[in-house]
Amino acid sequence: MLNFLLGGGTCELVPAFKADLVLAMMRQHPPTIFSGVPTMATLLLMHPDSAKVDFSSVRLVIVGGATVDAALLEQLQARMPQAAVMNLYGLSESSGAIVMTPWGAERQDLMQSIGRVFDTATVRVVSFTGEDAAAGEIGELCFRGAGVCPGYVGGAAGADGFDAQGWLHSGDLGYVDARGYIHLKGRKKDMYIQGGFNVYPAEIEGVIARHPAVMMVAGIGVPDPVLGEIGRYYIVPKPGCQVTEQEIRTYCGSRLADYKVPRQVVLRDALPLTPAGKIHKAALRTESASDTTARRA
Repeated sequence: MLNFLLGGGTCELVPAFKADLVLAMMRQHPPTIFSGVPTMATLLLMHPDSAKVDFSSVRLVIVGGATVDAALLEQLQARMPQAAVMNLYGLSESSGAIVMTPWGAERQDLMQSIGRVFDTATVRVVSFTGEDAAAGEIGELCFRGAGVCPGYVGGAAGADGFDAQGWLHSGDLGYVDARGYIHLKGRKKDMYIQGGFNVYPAEIEGVIARHPAVMMVAGIGVPDPVLGEIGRYYIVPKPGCQVTEQEIRTYCGSRLADYKVPRQVVLRDALPLTPAGKIHKAALRTESASDTTARRA
């Protein structure tokens, strides 16, 4: 909002995101810039009223706040062909955005990465052993530079988010390629270890999201007596579409290594969302833990 105001723009505000309300506002005042989290964009594009909206006025689309799968980026480009589509990544502790798709980026860079760190900041990837990761090696993304705050008020709550050198530890996993593009692999706490293999749900979610019958997907790791952990993926089908667990598993089996194929698929009418419109994975973990406890009882 501050960027729009500084640039002389007009912001349309709503008390809470509702797809039908936002689409009605778009019809009344055609936007030139659309910015939101992936769930918002998905719900807008899938809503029946979306066909009544002329998106030709949109010049720029910025999607961030959660992992954005390539299927959604392609849908946005198709519906808003006049617009430049960009990924955005940031944290409250970095004063908002700190990584973004550069102007003129290649299509592959848009689809596979979240962009580059801003010139005023620096990114560091810390391996699982605590060392600097090599180019292409997955580790925790850490940031330092303009916009990154020096710590938390009081220095107590969440103090481990900052180290002695001033690096902000994001809690997100990813890697930086040789050209400086950052590839996001999801939250560190989302990764699960299945039979000794590290599995990153964001990768599997990206594959499942390309299934023509899938509207939303979220994956978590759940306990398993044999493999330690296995993947459970919650799926919301598109309106009017049907899909089965076996169909999803078969679809993934032809595109992923065996250990990445979901062992459990749960079909839902909706997924829990945070007030910001992100999929609430913590709620799914709590629900899963409650189900496990109930079965044991």
